[in-house]
Amino acid sequence: MKKFFCIRTIIFVFVFVMLWKLPSFGLWYGANVKDKVSPNAINISRVELLKILISLIAPILTFLVFMNTLSIQKKNQEESEKLNNSDSANREFYSLLDLFKKEQNKSETIKAISFLYKNAINDKNANSFINDYNIHIGNGLNFSFNLFESTEFFPITIQRHEYKKYKDKDLTKEQKVELVISRQFDDVYNKMSSYFKIFHRILKSLNKRFDEKKLDESDYKNYIGILRTQLSSEELVVILINSLYVKRGLGLGIELIGTNLFGDEKDFKINQHFVIPKPEIIQNDLSIFINDNEGKNIKKRKAYEENLKSIDNIAKFENIRNFKSFIKPELLVNFIGK
Repeated sequence: MKKFFCIRTIIFVFVFVMLWKLPSFGLWYGANVKDKVSPNAINISRVELLKILISLIAPILTFLVFMNTLSIQKKNQEESEKLNNSDSANREFYSLLDLFKKEQNKSETIKAISFLYKNAINDKNANSFINDYNIHIGNGLNFSFNLFESTEFFPITIQRHEYKKYKDKDLTKEQKVELVISRQFDDVYNKMSSYFKIFHRILKSLNKRFDEKKLDESDYKNYIGILRTQLSSEELVVILINSLYVKRGLGLGIELIGTNLFGDEKDFKINQHFVIPKPEIIQNDLSIFINDNEGKNIKKRKAYEENLKSIDNIAKFENIRNFKSFIKPELLVNFIGK
């Protein structure tokens, strides 16, 4: 619009100057041009000259008006498209959120989250995730321990407490901890699989719209903030551990990268949204989920999504233990320079 106004102003100034300087131009013409037509043979008034100039300028003005109309139509179309995208995102988000809340409020889901948080993850007085399950590395060979299962919360499916032996060979202490927490999540997975699946779908939808520029950054952060408010501190911890340590949570972990769902560095220092399960979870584990100002984590998320899609070898996929083993620097080699 401003460009059109400037061009139009220039044309009007040009016409005004031409009419104003016409006498001076005639004197200059008479004094400097030798082989000229006799002035008596030319009888053009200023009005007629103005008509000639207007006939020349009119097509230009018409073209400018046409271009300005196209510009306005394009702007209106973009605004309409943006509004449609916003409405579509809003409908989808709240529709999925309603489904999620139904799963969230089921008694089995509540019991499963309580078991995972209080017994598997955060029990300070027994074998639990934050205490490495009291696993000793020993000679690096077989290890066995009593695995507490969720019998207390689901007596219908399991009639009595069972303490099982679990053995494996040549595992590091970290791998043993990963294996045990995965086993305990598996123990309740059938009770809350829809919970994780719908939550995953919400994040995937928001990320896809944001990547395709169908959702601006302000709206994206607002939806993430709304989603966070629906989760208790226990749920945030369970989702975090599931995403980091459980293989089924790999896809969810990737979608969480760069979202700020767990908060930022300041939030982590004061346990704003949840109490961090220390010492197992450290700052480096959480930093990849921060929405940094440079957008580096969002770029990483896109790269990890592509890397996961590109794995078509079953054996290679089976070698991925979980999110922590998947997010290695070498997996971003193909992404560097993009």
